[in-house]
Amino acid sequence: MRICHKNEYKNQKNELLKEKQSLLESIGSLKSSGIKTQFNRDIFLLASKCLTLFECGTVDERKSLIRGIFESLILKDGVIEYKLKKPFEIIRDGMEQIKELEKERFECLRMATEKEELSLSNSSVLVWQGRQESNPR
Repeated sequence: MRICHKNEYKNQKNELLKEKQSLLESIGSLKSSGIKTQFNRDIFLLASKCLTLFECGTVDERKSLIRGIFESLILKDGVIEYKLKKPFEIIRDGMEQIKELEKERFECLRMATEKEELSLSNSSVLVWQGRQESNPR
């Protein structure tokens, strides 16, 4: 057993208390992020099943679904104007970005295919050679 001086004891105690506080903060942030992750999963699940839930749900379930997704609904000149709640707005914006990327990708593929067709049609390799071997030796 080692005897330490009062100052040394206080220093070690302070270091341990700081470490304890740091660990408690880390645990708190992990718990918080776990809750956020579960919340995000639930939002995506709801968004993916929303149409089915609306079509198959009772009137009260439909009202609840609408209240959960939309921040505001206004009927103006026979047209419904709406504002989505933040998580659903983020999902909508993300889906729009994905659609734009898909359009760009499709355009690139289409252009590449057209170039390949042009180069193949100009090529003499595609000439029909009947029973002859296409790669003479």
